[in-house]
Amino acid sequence: MSDRPWYKRYPSDFIAGTISLNLEEAGAYSYIIDLIQDIGASIPDEKRWLSRVMGCSLQRWSKVRQSLIDKNKIQIIDGKILEKRAIKESESYNKVQIKLDKSLNKVETKFKVFSSKSLEILDTPLTEARSQNPDKKYIKKFDIELVKKWARETGITVSVETEYDKYLDWKKSKGRNHKDNEAGFRNWLRKAQEFSGEGLLKTKKQSDESKKVTKINQDSSLRSDIKIAIQNSVRNKYDCKPLLAEIAKDRNRDIKDVEKIAKEFMQ
Repeated sequence: MSDRPWYKRYPSDFIAGTISLNLEEAGAYSYIIDLIQDIGASIPDEKRWLSRVMGCSLQRWSKVRQSLIDKNKIQIIDGKILEKRAIKESESYNKVQIKLDKSLNKVETKFKVFSSKSLEILDTPLTEARSQNPDKKYIKKFDIELVKKWARETGITVSVETEYDKYLDWKKSKGRNHKDNEAGFRNWLRKAQEFSGEGLLKTKKQSDESKKVTKINQDSSLRSDIKIAIQNSVRNKYDCKPLLAEIAKDRNRDIKDVEKIAKEFMQ
């Protein structure tokens, strides 16, 4: 018997194909299909052996065998019993199995190679491995001149050489290494520029300009509210002072400043 645990079986096809057979013939036919699928090829036309498998006498098997041949369910060729569909499916299974075995062999070979290399790496101390080739294997070098060019183009004024020495010392002290050292150093330069005197002065200047713009916008909005309040009071003929007081309160402004702006619109 083979190691094949199962095969595709189509019940509706079997029932339709054996509708012309009696119970004995259908059972024998089913046995033959199972034997072919189990062996993976055509089975020998050994009458005594098959009669024992079928659990019947030699005479009875001979009669059933001939009936299956007459009804074109099996063929006898070169001393072998063939059933076309079972043979075809068995051959297809064998081809798939061969391809699968080849794929598994390839995977096993690659795994062995990978495992041997992994063991070699594990057997080599980490410090020794780094000392053998520190630059090429563990530190991605970059062109410092390109970084200098980038610094000039982006307006960074701190010394690239000095900051690079600091950057290397920082990495050594922390035991760290970036995946992209050039990108890491550019970020270092940005921070260095930000915390330098010039960077802080620039930041303060930007902050002052931002506050100035904000105040202008606030004043513009305040003047617009006051103008609308005066126009409404004139149109509807009521005193605008309560509205001005409310605007001053909402805007957190002195009522005198609000009234001063209102007089400009009333002139």
